[in-house]
Amino acid sequence: CDNADGTYGVYYAVIDKVNFVDGQFTEHNYSRNMTVGTLTYERNFSTVWTPFYVPFEVPVSQLADQGFEVAYINGVRRDDKDFDGELDEFAMEVIYIHGGKADGSAKTLKANYPYFIRSKEGTKKMEITLYDEVLYAAEEREFDCTTFTEKFVITGVVKERKPGDFNENNYLVARGDDGNANWSNKNLTGSLRPFRFYMTVTSREDNSPIISIASIISIVSIISIIALSRANFPLS
Repeated sequence: CDNADGTYGVYYAVIDKVNFVDGQFTEHNYSRNMTVGTLTYERNFSTVWTPFYVPFEVPVSQLADQGFEVAYINGVRRDDKDFDGELDEFAMEVIYIHGGKADGSAKTLKANYPYFIRSKEGTKKMEITLYDEVLYAAEEREFDCTTFTEKFVITGVVKERKPGDFNENNYLVARGDDGNANWSNKNLTGSLRPFRFYMTVTSREDNSPIISIASIISIVSIISIIALSRANFPLS
């Protein structure tokens, strides 16, 4: 099922082994759900929050044991930072996922769902190994984080995107000048590999402009509310 052109196609209902190595495949194009005897995924992560969207479920404990932190998107927020009546600040709030539930059972990340992952220390390789795992059909799902004034849509990626595939309304996560993760639509000159996601920002009103990029702050803050660790991702 590993095609010569760097894609993954499907021809049987049961597969013995599938190995996804980041940077060595350009597309996951399985057309239906499959059972895989041994499924592996390898990818490097730094200490910057990085998009993670994969077509299989992943035990959080397997990531935590390798020194990675995981979070899910809780929502987006727009604020008037300078009190001039104009919205000039954006933040995406994420909530950490811990490795187990209160009853002692393991938590599992959903398939085809957007998460953020980062290494606790330095850059390291994540190696996921799963047995008798369901590999879900290729699906680039959209997740709506709409506010009252703008529409923020997260799109999962299973096929590599080239620079020409993006426009000024598309944002990718990049390391900001402060070393933290920022959403940015600037200098989108690189490709976006599979198993990540991007964000599209549009106005909810036809006659209203989208966010003024020049006015968006680029500060990431970590706060603790009701014993839940939350991080804010700005636009830049």
